[in-house]
Amino acid sequence: MSNYTSLTAPILAWYDIEGQQHNKPLPDGEFYIGRWPANDVVVADPTVSRRHATIIYKHLRHYLIDQSSSGTLLNGTRITSSEPHLLKDQDLIVIGGTQFTFLDPFKTISKAQFDSLGMAESAPTPVAPPKPPAHPLVHGDDLSVNLETGEIQISGKEVPLTPKEFALLALLYQHQERACTRPEIRRAVWPERDGDDEQAVSDEEIDGLIRRLRQKIEQDRSNPRHIITVRQVRGYRFKL
Repeated sequence: MSNYTSLTAPILAWYDIEGQQHNKPLPDGEFYIGRWPANDVVVADPTVSRRHATIIYKHLRHYLIDQSSSGTLLNGTRITSSEPHLLKDQDLIVIGGTQFTFLDPFKTISKAQFDSLGMAESAPTPVAPPKPPAHPLVHGDDLSVNLETGEIQISGKEVPLTPKEFALLALLYQHQERACTRPEIRRAVWPERDGDDEQAVSDEEIDGLIRRLRQKIEQDRSNPRHIITVRQVRGYRFKL
């Protein structure tokens, strides 16, 4: 790669759960984001697919491709198809609970303009992405949930959850404005299974997981306050 290309390479910038900023130049190839350790950026979130999204370089531009079962947010719009979406400077990408910023430092400067400015010996300092709010911490009268740290407490006492129970709670919390359907639960909680129907994960498995989670976080399991059954869509929603 030439020196000019490396200096003007677009950057993906984000903050991790500890508030540490990361800037990673995007290659002239494919750049993978997801839960797999082999990805270029690993997002340790149970709602994120193993290979959630790919940024590809084509015709001198970068494009975002969603490869997940739950979708990726690009500037607040959910994209779910495998069709490439052109990335522009300052575009915001949200995968799970992590927000990324696509930065293109020299989007309007040609090589001749670049050389005339006498900038060939030093790269510009990337603009930091907007820092996300503090860890997603939500409180109810008795229940508090922190998805970043994985801490679940009832009346100040920590409640241990299994990975599947936590994945279910994280899914319902992140979509608490609506009900999550059984196919959504299958894809998010059992990503290792192939498919989103009863042949992959039975209704009995979902019902059992809901029951065990309610046993841990509901004070009255016969009249649940936090995990609400929505019979119209055969799903569930989270409520504080």
